[in-house]
Amino acid sequence: MGQLLTYFSFIKEYKKIKLLMIGAQSSGKTSILNQWKYNTILQTLPNNGIDIAQINYENMEFQITVFSGKLNLNSLFSHCMETYEGLLIVIDSSNLQEKELLQSQLKTFFNKNEIQKICPVLILANKSDKKKYQEDEIIKYIGIEKYRNKVHYQTFYTNCFSGEGLTDALQWLYENYP
Repeated sequence: MGQLLTYFSFIKEYKKIKLLMIGAQSSGKTSILNQWKYNTILQTLPNNGIDIAQINYENMEFQITVFSGKLNLNSLFSHCMETYEGLLIVIDSSNLQEKELLQSQLKTFFNKNEIQKICPVLILANKSDKKKYQEDEIIKYIGIEKYRNKVHYQTFYTNCFSGEGLTDALQWLYENYP
């Protein structure tokens, strides 16, 4: 029996965390997931639906559901919002676009999700090599301050092609889920 326990001792038990990823179309959501999952960039096409990815980091399994930048959360899957434990917001730090859609998605998330504790929100300001906006402008654009009593957020400037900031962002997620 001791040999059997030793044999299986290498198997990690992952804590599962369900996250929702939102952002404008072409902000780099799928490319960020590919960089986290495969450590490389894959050729992608604009996503017009939903993508689900599993990212293992340390002893955590982040189950990330990505909504296309064009989807309205009110009409799609709003009934399952309460299952998400956190939020990832991806924006193009060189082109703040689709403000109304992003703020609508954020409002839907917090209205449908009966959060009992402070919700970690990771803001990924992607395309940092072309950055035009400072963090305070990005925070105002997203409108996250309206939910300050419900969230704990952090902004990371990232580049999905070079991987800049992505490991630090994953580490922040890891540290903010006990």
